[in-house]
Amino acid sequence: MKLQSGVEYDVDMSEECGGAGEAPSPDEFFIASVSGCILTTALWFAEKLGVKLSELAVRAKSRVELVGGGFQITKLWITLRIAGPSRETCEKLAELAERYCHLARTLRDCVDIEFTVEISKS
Repeated sequence: MKLQSGVEYDVDMSEECGGAGEAPSPDEFFIASVSGCILTTALWFAEKLGVKLSELAVRAKSRVELVGGGFQITKLWITLRIAGPSRETCEKLAELAERYCHLARTLRDCVDIEFTVEISKS
């Protein structure tokens, strides 16, 4: 698969869906896209606010269910792990990332997104 940017990615299906499981599935790319958007949105706000972070990471998983005769992602769990100068600053950056990530905003009305924040000490 070649993207508009020119970057090429291999795509596969999981073994349980009949693929070889040798490359990420479309579901994994989907989850990675939303996670990456949360991450880069937090980074953007940290830079704009002059906040130095010692840690920023995202973990995500999804639930796929049969809905109306077809499969659908019905829930995303996204955890943002963040460490910075203060708990309040980390909470503010997490809140901004959740509110302004354009991919999460796009999905808000059709997928249940459970967003959690883990704040660790710098």
